[in-house]
Amino acid sequence: MGGPYRERMIVPAYIESFFSYLRRRRALGRGIQGVLFVTVIVPSLLALAGVALARLGSKRAETTAEKTSVDPLGRPWGFVVSRARVEPRTGPVPALAPRPTSADTPISPEKLMAAIETQAGKSLLACYTRALADDDALAGELVASLLVRRDGSAEVAAGGPRPLRAALGSCVERAIHGVKFGVPADAVWVHVPLRFDAK
Repeated sequence: MGGPYRERMIVPAYIESFFSYLRRRRALGRGIQGVLFVTVIVPSLLALAGVALARLGSKRAETTAEKTSVDPLGRPWGFVVSRARVEPRTGPVPALAPRPTSADTPISPEKLMAAIETQAGKSLLACYTRALADDDALAGELVASLLVRRDGSAEVAAGGPRPLRAALGSCVERAIHGVKFGVPADAVWVHVPLRFDAK
């Protein structure tokens, strides 16, 4: 091979440029791998670890005592549903369902409780009576998260330990969903604690 092509092929400067190019490509590849590791793999691992810890925490929460909240004035909030009656609840309630203040809701807690007790009390008692027929020792805590919209319509979601939620959740939701709370000046969002006591 002769001529300028041969000269160009054997000139060291071109060879050095080629190897320099290869080194840059390799370094770029390592940089991309590092970026992928930092931006994709590490966050994915952290997310998986977070999910695992959350599941572990929820299992522990079901086996350990819950944190509670107490109204400083001793006013009732929520209900105790027993075999024979539904009555206002006094004393500690779950920390996730504290008694709301006047700043939290345009409908007072007293009016909310009165509406639930008078309109849904019998239905809640019937729910528990039916559930006890299947499991005579069924007891525990549910929290009914209640949204009353500005048009007066209501939505309810019951949360709590899986066995209690499976046995009572949908029935409790239907019972409270039928309550008429009136038309509030603004939307109401509260969490009503319900303790089911088989004693």
